[in-house]
Amino acid sequence: MTSPTDIHLLVPTDVIAFRPWTDALIDSIGHDVRSTYVERFWLAPLGPAAVLILRRTADEFDRHPDGFEVPVGNFAQWMGFHFHPGRHSVLFHTIRRLTRFGTAKVEGGHTLAVRRFLPTLTARQRSRLTPELRVEHDQWLAGRPRPNSHHDQRARLRLLAQTLLANGDEPALVERQLHQWGAHPALAHEAIRWARQAS
Repeated sequence: MTSPTDIHLLVPTDVIAFRPWTDALIDSIGHDVRSTYVERFWLAPLGPAAVLILRRTADEFDRHPDGFEVPVGNFAQWMGFHFHPGRHSVLFHTIRRLTRFGTAKVEGGHTLAVRRFLPTLTARQRSRLTPELRVEHDQWLAGRPRPNSHHDQRARLRLLAQTLLANGDEPALVERQLHQWGAHPALAHEAIRWARQAS
């Protein structure tokens, strides 16, 4: 029996369809899957095979904005995987990992929607980085340019709050995170209230 995150990879000649996963929020504030941020900080949670698939599909989406299809055996060769059918194949395991972290989703037995941008790691995800990477990530957060106007800051905080809540963080944790990023307490509280009502 298959689950919503399963994709049917039966024989090498089966065609797998890739399409870009459009997400207005993440696409506007996220990180290109080919960025240094993803390479440095998403590599550990996702694993190198999953990041490689994200990068390769993003390159293909640049050439084929509506998506593309390829025999699964050919795609496995592109990635340097040895393809064999079944749940224990490297390709199947990597696709399951992509879906588990919300970076791709299965749409039908042979279609995979893949993100081109990834969000900033949640507090829970950052806690699983090595101590060195956690320090580096904190430095990255501290060095980000901040919006100039009150209106821009409020809009950005709303998007950040919505993203963190959508990724499973509790409202109190999100509010603390926004404070750590330099948000005024009143603006942080308003952003979380807005994000909860918009969800």
